Amino acid sequence: IGIPAEYAHRARHGFKESTVLCVCFNPEGAAFVGTKGGDVYKFEEEGTRAVKKFPVVHQGPVSEILFSANGNFIVTGGKDGKVKFHNAFMHHQFEISLSKVAEAIVDENYNPVCYAASGSRTPYVRAVCQNAGGTK
Repeated sequence: IGIPAEYAHRARHGFKESTVLCVCFNPEGAAFVGTKGGDVYKFEEEGTRAVKKFPVVHQGPVSEILFSANGNFIVTGGKDGKVKFHNAFMHHQFEISLSKVAEAIVDENYNPVCYAASGSRTPYVRAVCQNAGGTK
């Protein structure tokens, strides 16, 4: 799926077609898509055109995007090995670099107990998820 330039927000200013890799919907029904170029686009509720571009959310493809259950946070994962947390307006809050953490052992409350160091390759974040209650 691509974002046709004629539908892209401010296409007349040079936004080009981009390959969509992932999509999620906020509680109001607007779609957010992650692209191969590392950008995130917000589409209007009807889904016919992009109304906002968030450039270079990741260095490389955005492979996953999701909203928290309450709609207050957006989480993205990318080929750059980072999981990034944003508020509902896509303002960056914090990030976790998985190149520094390859494995985490957690207790029964999902609190980290210890981490195992990774090798020299940057891991590719292919998916992010939350528990059934949307709390973790």
